[in-house]
Amino acid sequence: MFTLGFLFFAGCAEPITNEMVKEKLLADFQANNFTQGRYGWEIEGKGTWLDGGKFTVECLVDKGLVLPDHSQRFQDNIRITPMLAAQKYITAASNRGYCIDMGTDLNLEINEITDRAQSSSEINIFEVQAEFTISDETPWFGCIRENFRNRKIVLETADLTVRESTPTTFQNKNECPKPIVKYADRPTLSRPQTPPPGPPTLQQITTLLQQFDDSLYAHDFTKALTNVSCLHLPHINKPETIWGHCAISELVASGHVTHGKTRDKDGDPWMQGRLNNFNEFSQVVADKKDPTLFHVLFSDPETKTKRSISVQYVRGEWKLLGVISTPTGGVVKLEFINDLHLTPKRTIFELRLDGGPYDKNGERFMR
Repeated sequence: MFTLGFLFFAGCAEPITNEMVKEKLLADFQANNFTQGRYGWEIEGKGTWLDGGKFTVECLVDKGLVLPDHSQRFQDNIRITPMLAAQKYITAASNRGYCIDMGTDLNLEINEITDRAQSSSEINIFEVQAEFTISDETPWFGCIRENFRNRKIVLETADLTVRESTPTTFQNKNECPKPIVKYADRPTLSRPQTPPPGPPTLQQITTLLQQFDDSLYAHDFTKALTNVSCLHLPHINKPETIWGHCAISELVASGHVTHGKTRDKDGDPWMQGRLNNFNEFSQVVADKKDPTLFHVLFSDPETKTKRSISVQYVRGEWKLLGVISTPTGGVVKLEFINDLHLTPKRTIFELRLDGGPYDKNGERFMR
């Protein structure tokens, strides 16, 4: 969207030079933007579709970042959903949506300053062509609409104050953390093999779950991920890229369980509303095949059936098993209630670990 701002200068004893205009604009830019560290772009939406109105959708699609909502034909109302591979750039959540890592050290480059004042006028008028740039940019930054990254700003000499609403602000009302956490590529780890010295106690499990839940409440998704042994099961026929192949983006849409009311910035509770405390676990059951895996049973308050989460012994520590199962629209979340104590679920799970083309219900994927 074309942005037109007016700055007014007057009462100056000396002529206004291009250098003075540049210094004023850059000072205004520094005051109105976060410029020291990773910059997070706030993208609105919490469901399947996110607001893509400030992006060139063709660019996002060409880079494999999103799928567009084809029912929305007007660019200002365009809706997008991130591709799972590109979701790694989403590293925080806000009240209105999520935050995309754009790069580091946002800058405003002044490309051209033109004096438009007429000779008969006593007021200097400057037209400035400026462009937002960023270092170590991620693919998302290059897809911001060109007429939004490039600004035409008109200044008049009056009193060196900004009269128009923040024309040098990159994104108005941005509620992302400052700085945002830098994205990380999903690692590939080997499947845990070393068995524990003994089964975990319910106290050990409760402590693990509380640490994880506390980190989600604090929106410290980096720390929360350290409590997780994660699996990326949609990788059909690629078992070597399953274990550990997750990013903090798989937690930004997950909310806490034990800290009371859900806030606007929180995702849905990671226990899917089945429990609001960790006192309801009744039994720890060893997996029948994997010596590193144990299943923690609880009674579903709605169906009264036995459900389970799982914990795994990974390099000397107990971790909560989280699974990227069958991606749908929106920000994909790790799933923690997988009911692997049930033989049919466990059989399907093992087939998928071997790269079999199945979803979590045992249905074959379409080729």
